[in-house]
Amino acid sequence: MPRSLRVRRDYVEYVKHALPMQGYARQADLAKDLEISVTTVNNFLNGKPVDHGYFLEVCQRLNLDMSAIAAFDSDVDSSAEVPQGESAADNAGSFALAIDEEALKTFYVERPPLETTCFKALLQPGALVRIKAPSHMGKTSLLNYVLLQLQQRDFRMALVNFHMAEAAHLESLEAFLQWFCISVGLRLHQPNRLENLWDSQFSTAKENCTHYFENHLLPAQETPLVLCLDQVDCILTYPQIEIVREFFGLLRAWHELAKVNKRWTAVRLVLLHSTEVYLPLRVNESPFNVGQAIELPEFTLEQSEQLANNHRLSLEDSDLQQLFDLVGGHPYLLEQAFTYLKSHGQKALPDLLELSPTEAGIYRNHLRQHLAALQNSPELAETFKRIVGANCGPIRVESGQAYQLYSRGLVNFKANAVVIRCQLYQDYFASHFNLSL
Repeated sequence: MPRSLRVRRDYVEYVKHALPMQGYARQADLAKDLEISVTTVNNFLNGKPVDHGYFLEVCQRLNLDMSAIAAFDSDVDSSAEVPQGESAADNAGSFALAIDEEALKTFYVERPPLETTCFKALLQPGALVRIKAPSHMGKTSLLNYVLLQLQQRDFRMALVNFHMAEAAHLESLEAFLQWFCISVGLRLHQPNRLENLWDSQFSTAKENCTHYFENHLLPAQETPLVLCLDQVDCILTYPQIEIVREFFGLLRAWHELAKVNKRWTAVRLVLLHSTEVYLPLRVNESPFNVGQAIELPEFTLEQSEQLANNHRLSLEDSDLQQLFDLVGGHPYLLEQAFTYLKSHGQKALPDLLELSPTEAGIYRNHLRQHLAALQNSPELAETFKRIVGANCGPIRVESGQAYQLYSRGLVNFKANAVVIRCQLYQDYFASHFNLSL
């Protein structure tokens, strides 16, 4: 394990956005909470090397997936300038996504056959792949693993994270699609040509967006372009639902275009989301009922052991089983435990297990975030209280609320019922709800 880590260049803007999302108006506020220097926080947010332990603490506080955003300090900086005599477009394939192969090999645990299924699907012209799982289950890590293989085949790729969209972009369909075009262009190192290619007077926003892709962003030589749309859930909650409907209808139209338009066969769409998408879309206008669906399960006990090995930990079978009994195969929770044990020694496991469901445990920030989200939704909190009261047993709840709790990662489905996801959540929330079980 390297002593220093840094945020990958393509995730710098994402982690900066996480600061206000987690309630921090200033870097100094986060530094004070963590009892570290402002310089360390600033280095983290700007993709500069940070001590491994500090890197973990900031990730935990900002609710970031360390395995997805981490790069080794020793890696070549992907923000290096384009060599003289070469255009940004010539290097778009290699510069679009700077995937850290060494970090991925260190942290990633395969979940066959998902990787092969995703890879084979994206080899197909005009493919559409939907990756669905609650937060911190490894959607981005799976995607990066597959994209690394596609990058070696000279695929171009661009990842647009909808966390980066602001309210102003949702004021009109035209504003949103213009933001989308510019975002894709930036990731492909293409200049802004909206002034020349966007006709607001006589054409519709969807026609303009399609025209912009066909005449500027899509490669004339039919080089495949993997267009990855991450955190799709972010725009599902906006009140301007008609704009969101039109956008998803456009994605479906592009997918259908690949059947009759050679230029669009180069496009492979990937949608990453946590929730079931309940939009009033016509069957033939939805991108969520076509293509290849991939849903990520939790790690098995064997895969959890592999993750421990990746952290150079050799846990006794009984110790691993105790941790697995507490958090299940939840990738993020296991990752936090193994990183903590790497720093504090394996003898720290008993204390880790005992304190985990308390405010003194390593999961306190993660648990507080779940609690805060529930407090903002009293009706959902009351439903979850019933689930906790079932003491790890299955319970039937209203379908919409069940999916909301699943998308937040708090429950699993068991036939037509739900059960709390892990013992950690059971213990923490039973205490919070003052339930005597």
